[in-house]
Amino acid sequence: EAIKCSTCAAVLSASSRVKENEEKGTKLWRCEFCNTKNELEIEDEELPSASIGENKEYFDYLIESAEQDPSGKAKQDDSLVIFCVDTSGSMCVSDEVPKGFGLFQLQTGEQSDADKERQDLLAQFGDGSYQGLPSQRNRETQYVSRLDCLKAAVRIQLDELERASPKRRVLLITFANDVIIWTSQQRQVVAAGDALNDEAALQKIASQIDTASVKPVCDGKEALFSTI
Repeated sequence: EAIKCSTCAAVLSASSRVKENEEKGTKLWRCEFCNTKNELEIEDEELPSASIGENKEYFDYLIESAEQDPSGKAKQDDSLVIFCVDTSGSMCVSDEVPKGFGLFQLQTGEQSDADKERQDLLAQFGDGSYQGLPSQRNRETQYVSRLDCLKAAVRIQLDELERASPKRRVLLITFANDVIIWTSQQRQVVAAGDALNDEAALQKIASQIDTASVKPVCDGKEALFSTI
């Protein structure tokens, strides 16, 4: 069971500093986030340790059991996931990506099926043209924009989300000069101009968002991705 800070509910971890309170026979933990002193009545064996398990440097805690529906089956998670995406001009800035760099690695020679899949994914985020200067004609390097990287990351997250929780609903928010909330490919709510600095106006705009109509990732993934 996770040990939480009495003020902010941050969880005691292997990197937390715990001191002995010999006077009371307890332990003291000063929360790293809110600086609250927490008195702990636990044994040394109960303290999180990064050395437990093979190469294990983290712990998994069960916060609560899966919700059950009347039939006794675990209820599928249909909670809302929000992607907040910067689409301003700064996202067009590109950087060199060397051969072998993660998702955007250049492929040479024979490719495995996994390599081909990654290359096909990369091809979706550009026109395939070389963007370097004449003095930079190094085919071992490609140029990828910030938005390209973000698109690739969102695609991976959507695929993982669909596999793990296909009923979770996904909402997209894009922002540049205006803020656009995409409840579907056709329906959108826009916050612009003075409203962006007006709390009451923003609350009114938020009330227009029909989150109940947001499609689950298993149905709306492609439409959402094509919007970015």
